[in-house]
Amino acid sequence: MKKCSKCKQELDESCFSKNQHWCKECKRQYKIENKERDKIHYKEYCKKTHNHIIEHSREYYMSTCIYKHKYMEGTTDPNSTYGISVITEHVVYKVLGDCIKKNIPGSNGKPYDLTSVTYGKIDVKSAIIKSNGTYNFIMNKSRIIPDYYFCLGFNENRSKIIHAWIIPSNSYLINKYSIFVRTSNYIRGNKTKRGIEYEIDSNPYDECYQNLDIYSMPEFCNFNLNIKETIQLSEGITEQ
Repeated sequence: MKKCSKCKQELDESCFSKNQHWCKECKRQYKIENKERDKIHYKEYCKKTHNHIIEHSREYYMSTCIYKHKYMEGTTDPNSTYGISVITEHVVYKVLGDCIKKNIPGSNGKPYDLTSVTYGKIDVKSAIIKSNGTYNFIMNKSRIIPDYYFCLGFNENRSKIIHAWIIPSNSYLINKYSIFVRTSNYIRGNKTKRGIEYEIDSNPYDECYQNLDIYSMPEFCNFNLNIKETIQLSEGITEQ
């Protein structure tokens, strides 16, 4: 038996929803009595949040459009998060030699980076090594799950690729938001290396990265244009 805090009656527990102090009948009556009031409150809430939702949607749309425009115009900043992802994707593309780029703005734009004859659908990830010798490769859960993740680990100033992993999408290293990998230099807690069975030789990837002429790539070829030239380029104006 359980006492309802609303009607004060001793009732069987089946008369209550789980973890509720009001019985089902009291809750039902409350909803009926306050139906119109709740409608008014909901309308007021929608009015208050409408502008915020619209603004957030506009900001997201504009940010993605800016990335796409810069990509197509060749004015992507190679030091931006988006620029770094383009570079690391290109490194994997060059090293494997059997890939097709899929995540290209202006094309059909598949929600993964590459398709490979050997590995199938590939998503490329990169990260800088942390002070404790770990890497945290951020996941985007809105993307289609690929067959493999190619994870390239940079040193502290991103001047060199010092680790590389080919991780299947069903690996124990993958959690909801990231791929967490410990290196042999892990200096805190349990020093058991995670992901060692997926680690590969990073030298081919670093060699490609060191010899990569970034400004010959179409994504970055016009990055050093001044603002006026960039605007002219986006409007299709060419100087004679």
